[in-house]
Amino acid sequence: MLRQEIITAPPVQPISLEYAKKALKLDVEEAVEDDLLAVYISAAADFASSYTGIMPVLTTVAHYFTEWSDLFIFYQAAPLLEVVKIEYMAAGATTYTELAAAKYALDPYASPPRVKILKPDFLPTVNTDQPAPIKITFKAGYRADGTNAEKQEAVPAIYKQAVALMAAHWYLYRADYARKELPSAAQHLLNTVKVNWF
Repeated sequence: MLRQEIITAPPVQPISLEYAKKALKLDVEEAVEDDLLAVYISAAADFASSYTGIMPVLTTVAHYFTEWSDLFIFYQAAPLLEVVKIEYMAAGATTYTELAAAKYALDPYASPPRVKILKPDFLPTVNTDQPAPIKITFKAGYRADGTNAEKQEAVPAIYKQAVALMAAHWYLYRADYARKELPSAAQHLLNTVKVNWF
């Protein structure tokens, strides 16, 4: 994979501000440092996603590639819900053309998830003069529909607890630079859900 582009960001974080405040035993009605805590939640969620390869809340993403493969593997995209489309720049072209959906199949249960090209010998030639002639757009997350609260509810408890632990740790020890490392309890929890990268 050349690079990743977020097309549609998740509408919410894996845990709510109220969830984090309860974990910290803070007054849910008191909003003095809500903005600061929200930053720590966002940072914890970003770290957890990067560390585990999981996108827990519905996100639309594009991955760019330089050439065809009979098997495209997505290391930062579990659980992969749906391939929206595969596009390519044909030889001599500078705009994308959509590949017929019958030419590929998603294996969402593999770890990491992957897309198999069904007839790789019959794929169109791509424009190798372009830096990213192949674009695969997909949706990832534990739930594709429902309210934002329901999307948060679909995130495994282990994952949410790890995000809460990190956010709480950074919130409590914000001025103690000797304690900025990842809490070991959070790391142990994330290791139980981390995608197998071979």
